[in-house]
Amino acid sequence: MPIGLYIQDMLRTLFSSCSLLLAVATVILLHSAAILDSCKAVTEGTLAIAYANAVVWLALFVFLCLPLLRSVAKMIYVNAVPALVGTVTAFAVLYVANEVGDECEASKHNLLLTSLSNAMLALLLFFSELSCPKKTRTSYEELES
Repeated sequence: MPIGLYIQDMLRTLFSSCSLLLAVATVILLHSAAILDSCKAVTEGTLAIAYANAVVWLALFVFLCLPLLRSVAKMIYVNAVPALVGTVTAFAVLYVANEVGDECEASKHNLLLTSLSNAMLALLLFFSELSCPKKTRTSYEELES
């Protein structure tokens, strides 16, 4: 495996694991804002979006890190679609966290920090996936032999 592909896989794994941890931290902070601050802005819809973001990042992390699934990924021609889904959910959580932060001053800074960090890492992962060379069928045939 060329060193460039090894570094690319390592950075992809690092970005997805950090985004997964930040997504889980956002869910925890939303729950703590609802419990400790008695914040009425944290609704079931807000928590559903945060949980959906965490599930998306968990799926991306598992998809990018397990060797068996990585070999399955060779069949996927559009490699930026999972990162696009993660970016969209991360920005949806950022929007929701901003709305919650307007009403809950005590949790505002922590929620915005985790959700903005998650959105920026997701955007960075998406742009790095876009910059990857496009996979072609001939390159897969070369890998199989």
